[in-house]
Amino acid sequence: MPNILALDGYGTSRPPEVPLRYRLSSNENSYPPLRPVVEAISAAAASPNLYPPLVPLALAGRLGAVSGVDPQNVWIGAGSVAVLEQLIRGFAGPGDEVIFGWRSYEAYPIIIGAAGAVPVPVPLIGYDQDLAAMARRVGSRTRIVILCNPNNPTGTALSPGMLRTFAASLPADCLLILDEAYREFVPAQSAFDGTKLIRSHANVAVLRTFSKAHGLAGMRVGFAVAAPAIIEVLARVALPFTVGRMAVAAASASLDQHAKIQAQVRETVRERDVLIQLARRLGLPVSASAANFLWLSFGSDSGAFTDRCAAASIGVRCFPLEGVRITVGSAQANAAVAGVLKEYAGVVDR
Repeated sequence: MPNILALDGYGTSRPPEVPLRYRLSSNENSYPPLRPVVEAISAAAASPNLYPPLVPLALAGRLGAVSGVDPQNVWIGAGSVAVLEQLIRGFAGPGDEVIFGWRSYEAYPIIIGAAGAVPVPVPLIGYDQDLAAMARRVGSRTRIVILCNPNNPTGTALSPGMLRTFAASLPADCLLILDEAYREFVPAQSAFDGTKLIRSHANVAVLRTFSKAHGLAGMRVGFAVAAPAIIEVLARVALPFTVGRMAVAAASASLDQHAKIQAQVRETVRERDVLIQLARRLGLPVSASAANFLWLSFGSDSGAFTDRCAAASIGVRCFPLEGVRITVGSAQANAAVAGVLKEYAGVVDR
């Protein structure tokens, strides 16, 4: 199909991966899995000959309780990106428009284009999504608006008031998808729980994941919180048995480790803020991140900085001519990043 061949494909712009000491390019959690989670995975691995539950109802019930909603408001998929793909297939088709900020998560235009819909990227204002411009772009063909909050890769978070106002401005037949993959890392004073919107807006779906704060990227577990009518659409378009037994067991066990997960998140946030403050002192173009990564808008120098990181055995995510995203890693990895930042700033100063 011509529209498929025209897509970039996820990761096709990345250079081939080479072995590096610190992998800080994929926003993975640097902490090793907690022992109870590993034990749960091991126990579930004893029956790989059996299909997992078609719908993991027990996990949906727990997620509903955590989110303050009924289980019928929860849908679980193989990562939040899989649920996003289901939402777009379920609510947008050929000729329909899907609006999103840009730059943002690079899977958005791929999934939209693969569904035959029309991607409508709206440029950021600096590091932030331009909600006013996005609202102006909504028209009769708009079926979905996606807000990545915090935004990947710039790391910025939208204020609660802005989100409420924007949600209220959308027509009832336009689905608002709030991608909250990094919500756990948002400072408490500015954090917004998108699931609160579904109580007053039937056209809102909130995406969450176990890949980031919970450190289960390899297990592939994500979920949506939305009105039952939206969940019903997801159930109709989803492929069966995509969330494996080990993934369900890992997610359930991780929910039991809330205090330890929160402690890890706080340490990641602390390390993130240390790196951001260092970059600011060095005069480097860094955004105020509310996620588990930092964004440096190096523009045409992005490739050169990425090469310096590689020379120090650090893998980062380069967006050519735009910027570099660096995941907050272990203490050793972050110290290595700090060294490259200082070296690079010294070279720039000279």
